[in-house]
This record gives sequence, structure tokens and C-alpha cells, in this order.
Amino acid sequence: MNPNIIPISTTNPLASRWQRDSSNPEETPQGYKDVFFQYAMNFTVSANQFAQNLSIILDGDADFVLRQIEPTIFEAGSPTVLVGAFRFKDCYGNPLDDDLLTSTDFYGPIFTELVLQKGKRFFMDVDNTQQGFNVQVAVMLRGCKRFQKNGQ
Repeated sequence: MNPNIIPISTTNPLASRWQRDSSNPEETPQGYKDVFFQYAMNFTVSANQFAQNLSIILDGDADFVLRQIEPTIFEAGSPTVLVGAFRFKDCYGNPLDDDLLTSTDFYGPIFTELVLQKGKRFFMDVDNTQQGFNVQVAVMLRGCKRFQKNGQ
């Protein structure tokens, strides 16, 4: 397990899927090898805009097991960190939560794991309708690439 992953746990059955226990990732399936990997998403969102379906294309060599999201919004051209509102979506455009969440709500570990298929896209929406200026959105997706072992 990566030491940068912050463990969280809740036994609340009404908690969103991403808020449940993430301190013990699932075992790597037999015949596979997990290798730590991270993707960086970096976008500029114009003032007073709700940017939808911003995406990155995942590498085609292996599925990506998403275990942690670290979203940050900066005022463009400034080191000032802002609280932004995000909605993340899987490879099929299904949202990971019912509503927009702030960067402080989403920062850190998520559900045990979400396997994103190789070569697909990972999406996000960013709400910048409250700001009168452009923002720079930086998101780190942390987890691992899941490779099939040779000979399997």
C-alpha cells in the first residue's frame, strides 16, 4: 500500500460509496500484479463557467485501479488555493456521487477501489460559476496499474 494514501473509515451505512472504508484495499487478483501509478489532470476553466466532461484518456497498457483523488483549484496565475466544486465520473460517464462535492470533501482516499478500463476516459465536471476569474484545476488520480502476469 502506498504510504501517501490517507486511511479513512466510516461504518455509516448511509455514507456515499466513496466515503466508506478505504484503509484496506482489496487483494490483487491471482495472476495479476499491481504497480503504483498516478495520472495528472490539468485544465483551465473560464470565469463563470460550469465545465462538463473534462477528461483524460487512460493508458492502453493496463487497467487503472483508482484509490485516491486529490483535486485542487487555483486562481489562474496565482498560488491562491480555492475551494472548488467537482463531480467525478467513471469511464462510462456514471457520476461517483449524486451531487457536486467540494475539493475538501473529495481530497484523499475513496472507496476501496474503482477499476478503470485501459484506454478509456475518466471524466470530471468543475463548477466555476461563483468566480469572476479563470481557475486552474489540478487533479491527481492515485492508485495502481494492474498488469497480468506473464504466462497466465
